[in-house]
Amino acid sequence: MVFSLEKWNNGREFQHVIKSSAAVDFNSFEPVLREAFDLFIRPVLGEDMTQRLIKEYKEDTPDKCSPIIYLAQRANANLAVWYNFYELTVILSGSGIQKAETGDYKGLYKYQERQLRENYKTKGFNALDDLLLYLEQSSYPEYRKSPAWLSRSTAIVPGADTVQKYLPIERSRLIFLRLEPHISFIEKTRLPGLIGEKMLSALKEKMGKQEIEGTAFQSLLNCIQPVVILYAAARLVHGAGTLTDKGLYFSSVLAGMSGNDETSILATKDEAEMAAKQFETDAAEYLSLADRFIQEHFPEYFRGKANDAFNVNNDNRKIFWGV
Repeated sequence: MVFSLEKWNNGREFQHVIKSSAAVDFNSFEPVLREAFDLFIRPVLGEDMTQRLIKEYKEDTPDKCSPIIYLAQRANANLAVWYNFYELTVILSGSGIQKAETGDYKGLYKYQERQLRENYKTKGFNALDDLLLYLEQSSYPEYRKSPAWLSRSTAIVPGADTVQKYLPIERSRLIFLRLEPHISFIEKTRLPGLIGEKMLSALKEKMGKQEIEGTAFQSLLNCIQPVVILYAAARLVHGAGTLTDKGLYFSSVLAGMSGNDETSILATKDEAEMAAKQFETDAAEYLSLADRFIQEHFPEYFRGKANDAFNVNNDNRKIFWGV
């Protein structure tokens, strides 16, 4: 874990990464911090990198302020509060479960609780994403053995930053986590048929060896990333009508509300279908770019344009389509 009683300093270590009072007691928060660390950070980093992180934490000093420790603590703290949000407001005693209240502070309204909990969740996962990005750009050999590195190093779409280039998701790891199963599906089932299995295998091999930087393979990767992302987004919207972690939303201003605040409403079925079709149309345009690039730079792998599969010369009337 990246918090300890020795460095707690009356809650100042915790306050460094999350807004809180000086009354935050380490013994009370230690179980929820350890739980969040073991649930969300350790599995992603793997055991070797986790032990290296803990070692760096023990050696860290206030004047050193290591970025890896700051990001890990920020992720750990926010995810701990989010995951145990309601447990932190109650006390388990011999008399049962009781709600903690004081004369100076009152509990939040339900809508405030929901919004605050979502904020902790977003900040926590985004900090975890920033931690992974920092480790990718660093020289920690332990990270090269981690599950995160092994999956991201050969992934066509490695993270939220890549998705952000083509979809406005505010670098949200939450949205990326919703897209990830669909990205994996498109990458494994549709992409081999779109660009060819041999072309995809050659690209993956170069990615695994870290040999694509500054080559034609890097340009090819840039061409097919939006294809995978947009088809995945269309699949997500088709299946659930959602894109963000809380739904596909269209902005509107409701009259009569204080300050005419901008409010988001859930998309209708027709609006969701329209968004999905637009994603598919955009994906097809990017696929055309990828086809032309493969034809020009990798002619040995070019099998014809994916969009021209049904455009055949049938002047001799020897081809027919059956249903």
